Amino acid sequence: MNIFPIFSTPLWNLYYPDYENDKDNLLRSLSDIIEEYELNKDENILKDIHSKEEFHHFFSFVCYISNIACDELNFNKNRNVFITSSSLNVNKCDKHSVDDLNSHKHTFTGIFYLKTNKENNSLSFLNDSINLMWNGLELCQNKNQYITKKLEVSPEQGQVIFWPSFLKNTIQQDDDTISVSFNILILPESNE
Repeated sequence: MNIFPIFSTPLWNLYYPDYENDKDNLLRSLSDIIEEYELNKDENILKDIHSKEEFHHFFSFVCYISNIACDELNFNKNRNVFITSSSLNVNKCDKHSVDDLNSHKHTFTGIFYLKTNKENNSLSFLNDSINLMWNGLELCQNKNQYITKKLEVSPEQGQVIFWPSFLKNTIQQDDDTISVSFNILILPESNE
């Protein structure tokens, strides 16, 4: 018998190709930004980081991979890619969820891990298609992509994880983690 997957959700997992070359410059720039904005453990998020010159190269890469994702999903070829929001997340020591109330306003969401301790960090994706009352969940010995309530990823430095914005997720980061999260909007080109 063949399994035919339906309603599959793509998740792109890649490494920023220039991470080793850019890492020191990015982290040095981040130190300056953190000092400039006086970010501390109580105020650990800086919005709209994509407007900073130091991140121009990285966000050009984000636009590039957004176009690849669009091609893989057979989106219209005549399109524009917009970075609608981004955040520098520093010393985040709690668990939080991405604002799924606004997920319809974006096409893709992603996170770039500049500095992370793999053991103390996770990115979890929640499977809304599973009915928690279904008795098959108790019968399955090894959860898999078809029968799981949650998929957990342990991020690594230089890793970029990228997904459709409708996918619910939670992020757990420890004190030493520095990441950049972002939202992408894809719109058809206007004919004007």
